[in-house]
Amino acid sequence: MSLKRKIAVTVSALALVGGMSLAVPTAASAADPCGYFKQDGYDKYNHCGSDNAYIQIDQVVGNYSQCVGPGTTILRNPGNYGIYSITNAFYLRSC
Repeated sequence: MSLKRKIAVTVSALALVGGMSLAVPTAASAADPCGYFKQDGYDKYNHCGSDNAYIQIDQVVGNYSQCVGPGTTILRNPGNYGIYSITNAFYLRSC
């Protein structure tokens, strides 16, 4: 039995014994933090859930809302947006 197979069997057995379900993260959610973050000059939001999320995007002046799917969404490209610079983004509800 290969090492990967042994690990998978062990993890599955522990999950069954512990009464918990296994959550397998997607490649994007595993690489990026959940929620709002900045990376390489981009404002991004990583929704780690499996359904769509309605998020609020806060700017220096004025806020707006947007529906995003699971995984990482680029909210704004790099650039100087002054009063429209994004300061935060957060989950409101499903959409």
